[in-house]
Amino acid sequence: TGLRQRVLVALSRLEDRATQQTTWLELCTLAQDIHEGDVGTYLDCLFKTNRNHSQLARRDSVRLLAVLAGAHPQAMASHVARVVAAVLGFARDKESGKEVRDACVSTMGDLTSALTPLLGSPAAFLKPLLSAVLEQVEAQQITSALCLTAVLRAAGPLGDDVAARLHGTLLRLLHNGTLGAQPALLGAVGAFL
Repeated sequence: TGLRQRVLVALSRLEDRATQQTTWLELCTLAQDIHEGDVGTYLDCLFKTNRNHSQLARRDSVRLLAVLAGAHPQAMASHVARVVAAVLGFARDKESGKEVRDACVSTMGDLTSALTPLLGSPAAFLKPLLSAVLEQVEAQQITSALCLTAVLRAAGPLGDDVAARLHGTLLRLLHNGTLGAQPALLGAVGAFL
């Protein structure tokens, strides 16, 4: 479609530092102005960003997820599982640099702020993140723990049942001797309390 082509062409222009800022603004405007029914198409384009793209393009693809959530929370709520999986995919990618991982952390917080009121609970974010903290690679564990902290800070008060389950899970993770993300998890504990 025309939208798909416009987004893909713009994403390829993010590779060039000379056009990066104007392209970012173009993609933001496009994300804010699309119809709710076109959110899935826009997401599909962002999900196609991979190792063949520059760090800038991957970072901005992650950041655009938060722009979409701010502009179209209702439409994004129906895609939350795919969006969280995509952000975790960017975080897990060994080729992702610090800028991409930092974008994953801030985007998870922004997504939580925008979507939790519609979802009623941050569970759609917490479950995959708690699993991701147990990844084998320490950098992935740490990024997932930082994302968890961002989600907990953005989620607001948790219900008693969610809080009780999360409390037990966080304690088990902190006592896991093979987990390298324990210092980063302390931030999640602080956000939880």
